[in-house]
Amino acid sequence: QLRYEDREALLVHRGNGDYTSFESHAWTPRLEVNYFITARQRLRFTTQWTGLKAFEDKFYTVNPNVREYLHEVPNPDAEPDDFVISKMTFQARYRWEIAPLSDLFVVYTRGANLPRNSFFTFQDLFEQSWNNRIVEQVAIKLRYRFGS
Repeated sequence: QLRYEDREALLVHRGNGDYTSFESHAWTPRLEVNYFITARQRLRFTTQWTGLKAFEDKFYTVNPNVREYLHEVPNPDAEPDDFVISKMTFQARYRWEIAPLSDLFVVYTRGANLPRNSFFTFQDLFEQSWNNRIVEQVAIKLRYRFGS
């Protein structure tokens, strides 16, 4: 599954009745692969990444104490509020059905979240997210049914 979004006005509240409108571009690919080794063994790989680039466009203000429409205003500061979101999760999972209602799971998970000021190409953001992980763990779970 691959999704691309191009938004003209992503509105973000900045506090005290101030808003910034951003032009944004986002890629969200998701890949899932299942491999059935036998009828009782399964290997599953999933990865999902979200890469979003947002560039400030327009500025608005509103009185937070009165119900009214947003009013467009000039840029309140010279510092750009552009930002990037790049988050990735990857999981490899092995499942072995030992007996009915009894399973062994081995799961490897890794995840990343890049800093918001990393302006690279989408391909570079994807590679940086893979290489600069913040979470990496292996979990083993045994589920066993006692009795008859």
